Amino acid sequence: MAFGDQVDLTYSIEDAKGKTGSFVMHFPETTDIPGLIGDGVFAQTTAQLIDPLVDGVIKDASAVIGVDLSGLGLKTAAIAGSDVEEGALFTFRSTEGAPTKFRLPTFDETYGLETGTAVDTAAVDVDNLVQRIIQGDTQGATTVRWADSRGNNVDNLVSAKDAFRKRKRS
Repeated sequence: MAFGDQVDLTYSIEDAKGKTGSFVMHFPETTDIPGLIGDGVFAQTTAQLIDPLVDGVIKDASAVIGVDLSGLGLKTAAIAGSDVEEGALFTFRSTEGAPTKFRLPTFDETYGLETGTAVDTAAVDVDNLVQRIIQGDTQGATTVRWADSRGNNVDNLVSAKDAFRKRKRS
């Protein structure tokens, strides 16, 4: 499997009001992942160095590995008029009843948003994504499934609707 240009390590820090801020450390794609996030190595020992420097609580560290998507036949340029402020919010529920959601920016309004606020979940392209999230994907003996923040598998779609963000004034 080819990886993208880098690996990111993000630390989340919570303040006294319960608000969370984060910062990202970037590493080259050749970074040894077990050396970055394994027990007692970089991510953990660096957290110990950060802790005395912050008044908040380090809540977690997470690694994101870039994946090379070139050669898949994806768009190479945005469609005219696309806008990251215009999106669709998909809300799912896990096997334990917890909601989990994501917002898909630049959502194509022809999938129902032009006629109202609901996404047309019966549309083939929309249903393909929803089913991938609910059923996962099996490669060999491994099935990869989306989960809620507690690790419970997502098993149903609750809603899919428009989620347009208000523009911030500069």
